[in-house]
Amino acid sequence: MRIHIHCPGVLGDGLDSPSRGEGRWSQNLARLLAGAGHYIVATGTGTPGWGAQAQVDNVILLPETTTRKKLESHGPFDLSLDSAWWKDKPPMVTAKKYLVLKWSLEGYTREEPLPENMFLCYPLNIGSEQFFKDDCVNRDRTFFLPLPLGPMMCEPNFDKKGLLWTCKDIDRSQLYRENAVMVAKEVLYPLLDKEEDLCVIWLMSAALKKVGFDTRVRAGKDVAVDNLVLYHEIKRILRESKLVVSINIPGSFLDAAVLGVPTLEWEEGGFLNAIARKYGALIERGATAQRVSEVIDKYLYDREFFYNYVKDVQHELRFNLDASALQHFDALVEKVFGGPSHE
Repeated sequence: MRIHIHCPGVLGDGLDSPSRGEGRWSQNLARLLAGAGHYIVATGTGTPGWGAQAQVDNVILLPETTTRKKLESHGPFDLSLDSAWWKDKPPMVTAKKYLVLKWSLEGYTREEPLPENMFLCYPLNIGSEQFFKDDCVNRDRTFFLPLPLGPMMCEPNFDKKGLLWTCKDIDRSQLYRENAVMVAKEVLYPLLDKEEDLCVIWLMSAALKKVGFDTRVRAGKDVAVDNLVLYHEIKRILRESKLVVSINIPGSFLDAAVLGVPTLEWEEGGFLNAIARKYGALIERGATAQRVSEVIDKYLYDREFFYNYVKDVQHELRFNLDASALQHFDALVEKVFGGPSHE
């Protein structure tokens, strides 16, 4: 099939470009579908290119500002996938069918029927709770299209010594800013003084500087990274990590879980609150430094808890492995096109 995929964000380093959420879903789908033999044209902001990354076969990168005529010279397209779609947004290319990739069900996608050749997709199994409610007029045009996260689940990383700090969007609210400073100053610093063999990768440390807090980086142990890093690099870091210390919004939660690494789960902004609550590890709104320390201690010192928690999260994400994601895509295509004869 010839497929157009719009990836929000800058694709300056190909499909390893720093991105989360919709952008990561789009890039990972592009890589997965290209590997399955589909011809992919991926559009992004800025000037897309491969940077220092190896070019992926069957993938063409183009700016989203490319004229429609030039984009369609790579067609004709069977599918166009857009994870940066909004109401009444005109399609970037002409395609037989259109897939709208959404993390959450917005008002207009619930209340207004999509065009006949357009379908709604969501990335996580837990999304079915909202996408298939009775009041969603598009429920019969909605499909689970998993965000592919890798070929297999890794064993829980209990014996590692790395802590990955991430504080996405702390400039979004005063609560996030206050929590970030509190956790760094009142939780992590005392912990590092006590457990000298632990190390911290301060990802997005520039966000802390913006709120007037400069991270303490111990020579030969810790690392400070101003912004997001390339996708393959964040996965390398996660393989050496024991815990992702996130602030309110779990930025690397999904990749971390597949690689055997748990992430702090906050009541506000968490992905799988029910699992964290089951294990007494959900950080409640307004939690004190002592409460955050108690939760982190569970991850650091209770092997049975660590193992069971990671396994439960991995079970919830079992459909997000590459093979399952591809099966869901193939099943979606059969239903949307009325059978496999489209090939």
